[in-house]
Amino acid sequence: WSSSKLTKPQCDKKKGEVLSLKLRVEVIRESSSGLSQRALALKFNCSKTQIQNILKDKDRLLREWKEGGSQFAKRKRRQRNENVNNFVWEWFKEARARGLPLSGPILQEKAREFAAFFNIEKFNASNGWLDSFKKRHNIVFREILGESEMEEADWRLRVATMCEGYELRNIFNMDETGLFFRAVPDKTIGQEKMYHGGELAGERLTLSFCINALGEKEPPVVIYSKCSKENDAPQLGVEQYANINAWMTPDIFCQWVTKLNEKMIQENRKILLFLDDAPCHPLLELSNINFIFLPASSASRLQPLEQGIIQAFKVLYRRRMLRSLVARMNGTISIRRLAHQITVSDAITWVKSAWMEVKPAVAQRLFAICGIKTEQTCATLEDDIATELDNVAIEVSSLGEAAGIDVELEPEGSHSVPCYDAGSDWEQQLLGVAWGDEPSADEEADKAEEPSVMPLPLSQALSSIAALKALTVELGSHDKLMKALEVAEEEFENIIVKERCQY
Repeated sequence: WSSSKLTKPQCDKKKGEVLSLKLRVEVIRESSSGLSQRALALKFNCSKTQIQNILKDKDRLLREWKEGGSQFAKRKRRQRNENVNNFVWEWFKEARARGLPLSGPILQEKAREFAAFFNIEKFNASNGWLDSFKKRHNIVFREILGESEMEEADWRLRVATMCEGYELRNIFNMDETGLFFRAVPDKTIGQEKMYHGGELAGERLTLSFCINALGEKEPPVVIYSKCSKENDAPQLGVEQYANINAWMTPDIFCQWVTKLNEKMIQENRKILLFLDDAPCHPLLELSNINFIFLPASSASRLQPLEQGIIQAFKVLYRRRMLRSLVARMNGTISIRRLAHQITVSDAITWVKSAWMEVKPAVAQRLFAICGIKTEQTCATLEDDIATELDNVAIEVSSLGEAAGIDVELEPEGSHSVPCYDAGSDWEQQLLGVAWGDEPSADEEADKAEEPSVMPLPLSQALSSIAALKALTVELGSHDKLMKALEVAEEEFENIIVKERCQY
């Protein structure tokens, strides 16, 4: 190689000086393109021995870079008082997400509190400790790595490194959203009342979605209020949980992600999971899942679910909801009274169906927008996606006209619906003291409504199906409906025979 053809880094390094983490990652990338160790040493103006050490330690260096390590760090030293440092860092991220005032003295005082909690004696949160802590995490008290508009470009460059070694089917995004499942999507309803208390505040579900870069979906997670007296028998194709506030909690997250890890073990897959850095997402050590936590203030701009996948789902949910309401209108009851009869079970059925309707191409496009490139999307496919979504929106508007409402496609206001506990006890939750202390449902049980539709006696099931089959014949040319009724009839016959014969 001729040294004249090699481009030196922007910062001129003295011979033998230890390269920063950012430059060491560049060395690893350049080596994969075929440059020799001697050529790399010339290009980065350092010793050949340092190049050898970097390549020997490349797995750890890439892992540190993916986890957001300081790009200026020269050496990785073992931290003293590791528990205190880790908890101060977690506390800092949560406090910053909540918009709390932060300063050096505040961090030092919090470090002393954590040291006392862990019974660590002789811990001194000195100015030297503070300087090291700030440098380690790139803290300047106004911006944190990856969170500002200026640093989003750097984040998108990091994505390529993070995804190295993972097939597209093994790169996932997970996120929650709130859904007022009975809310009629009418622009004339006061949205402030819907979001903050009001008559609709207790009719919310928290939904959690997980999807990969090819648009392949995991079953949706539905979390509803434990106070409901409705039959909460689990449905196939969806994971159901319940608590007082219908919130995602660390316990529910741990249950869900552990199941996902077990699935990946069975399929011999190791996956990358992007998710926001919310308090309900504790960091777990799992064999087949590598977590990438997105900064809270930038998560909506950096993850595909927030960029449009969830919005597409909500439009499809409203379409299914309005279809059901319009089909049940009879002129004697208002559309809002009909909506009040929607059960949690109805909503779960529509959630499951609407999630399945989200096209893989939509997900692929939005992953690419967030920096996770799939195969090149052609202009024709882009047009097809836009046309399909427009057609769905037109159908929803037509259903709204039939129902006599002016449709608002996303009445929830995705940034206004709480999905997890943001209460004042978050510091205790951080330490794990309050986790699992769930309030009793007894106080709220008397507020729950009875199911709007009472089940038929089993003895009337077959006669009801016979009446529906007769109606289907009269309507004509509805083979799909008739087949479904025949399947239902056979299932009910099996249940009745088994009950009577006791076998």
